[in-house]
Amino acid sequence: MKLKDLDYFRTKDNILFLVKGYYHLPGKVFAYPVFWPDKKGDYSQPTLRKRFSKETSDVDNSKIFNLFPHYRHKLIPHNIPLVPEDEIIEVYHPQDKVKDFLKKEKNTIWFKIFNAISKIGKVTKEDIGIFGSYLVGFSETTESKKVKDIDFCVYGINNCLRLKNRFNYLLKLLGYKHISKDHIAYHARKFGPKFDPKINSFKKTLSRKWSSIQIREDLLSTIRFVYKDDEIPPNPIQTDIQKSFQITGEVVDDFGTNFMPRTFLIKKGNREYRVVTYFWGFQEAVKNGDLVMVTGDLHQDQKTLSVDRINHGIKLIN
Repeated sequence: MKLKDLDYFRTKDNILFLVKGYYHLPGKVFAYPVFWPDKKGDYSQPTLRKRFSKETSDVDNSKIFNLFPHYRHKLIPHNIPLVPEDEIIEVYHPQDKVKDFLKKEKNTIWFKIFNAISKIGKVTKEDIGIFGSYLVGFSETTESKKVKDIDFCVYGINNCLRLKNRFNYLLKLLGYKHISKDHIAYHARKFGPKFDPKINSFKKTLSRKWSSIQIREDLLSTIRFVYKDDEIPPNPIQTDIQKSFQITGEVVDDFGTNFMPRTFLIKKGNREYRVVTYFWGFQEAVKNGDLVMVTGDLHQDQKTLSVDRINHGIKLIN
């Protein structure tokens, strides 16, 4: 079974999971639950004739671990369930949803954004995907109201680079702006409380998120990025954890923060360290030239630093 970042799947228990990253085990997949079967849920899926509620976190998955202890493991990302493939009964790929989207969503802001990604960003339609609630069929709530947003992803390193170079122009033509201060504050309140504020600066790191489109004050769309099959780099976690570690250094390569896991290179003196984190909220958290304090686990290779727990963090100093 070939699954990669931002794919979804449904298990025999009718729980819908989001796939995390690319480095799975034989017969098992790193993924975390997003939509749960719930007779009183806000989401209806007409094909399945079921209702679902949304309850998701890539920080705390104690609920799913308590229900299914065999999803537990001691690997990185340690807080993401490892789901056996033989429990998966349906798979959803973001690129497969585009044809349906283009038929149904004309004259919407989402169609406008899709075209801007394609025409202004120079991304072929085949390299654009749609994930989230729209992908798995929740196009309407139980009250027949349209879903609040549609989530886009873009496949390929070169497409990411092109889009980044043209993104300010794209926003200008669309008439939208980068993520607002109020939305940064909202996301910091939503994501930050589980983490130690002494070693994290979510308002600052969230402000670095260049691929966000502020459509209106209560509506933000952030484009996500996925490696193509022939671009997936080797797993950055190659050795076991040696010890807890904290270091302050300068960011010298930020590009990996666009993908999952988020990775970036920092330098202190003559030494370089690759920071690796699977936390959703750290997309594009830093940029080249930033001075950052990273708290995490140093691995035995002496050059990899994983940020994988709630007592870890990334803090901008400048």
